[in-house]
Amino acid sequence: MKSLALIVALQASYQLLAQVAPSGEFDPARLVDEVFAGQELDLNYQDLYENYLQLMANPLDLNSVTD
Repeated sequence: MKSLALIVALQASYQLLAQVAPSGEFDPARLVDEVFAGQELDLNYQDLYENYLQLMANPLDLNSVTD
């Protein structure tokens, strides 16, 4: 019975993927339009957009970043 449960669990987990690779081109303007579509908060969205584009243009190496 335990071996049957193990086989079923292994077979079910074989189909699972941790991450899905993005397909196509990345469009930051479309993403920002989707994320900031409802601008109900009193924030400076222009600064947020510029910071976002800066991070996308110069991504951080997570292996070398410190506080």
